[in-house]
Amino acid sequence: IECLSDHISSIREEACVQLGEIVGIKGSEWGIKTLLPEALKSVSQSDMGEQSNYITRMTGLVLVTNVSKHLSADQIEKHVVGFVEQCLKDVVENVRFKAARTCEAILPRTSKKVVRERLIPALENVQKGEQDQDILFYSEQALHLARRHCGN
Repeated sequence: IECLSDHISSIREEACVQLGEIVGIKGSEWGIKTLLPEALKSVSQSDMGEQSNYITRMTGLVLVTNVSKHLSADQIEKHVVGFVEQCLKDVVENVRFKAARTCEAILPRTSKKVVRERLIPALENVQKGEQDQDILFYSEQALHLARRHCGN
């Protein structure tokens, strides 16, 4: 877990990949009870607006993308979706960009109800006021996949 705060981005990203694999071996219960709370503890609601911690939020998004591959839809709803929703509203463009990409990654393992009630509205909100073309593109792409996932 210490590698998640390394100053070298490739080390943080590889740690996220490896931790995802460990969750695959140790099980989803270990992931949601031990790994995610510890790894995401520095990303509290009060920190979401501060640019100084945006690397932590970016790393958290990479981590949940990798860990979610081994979680159930219920676990994703309870332990991942809220974090992704908050990141979609972040003041830092790179975090919103990564959050839109994370939505694409978690959609296949997320229940239609959660996608319909939480992720689609969050992605639509991104579309409303966003100026960054890359964020618009990936949030639109995630929105398209979300609607298709729900059968719309």
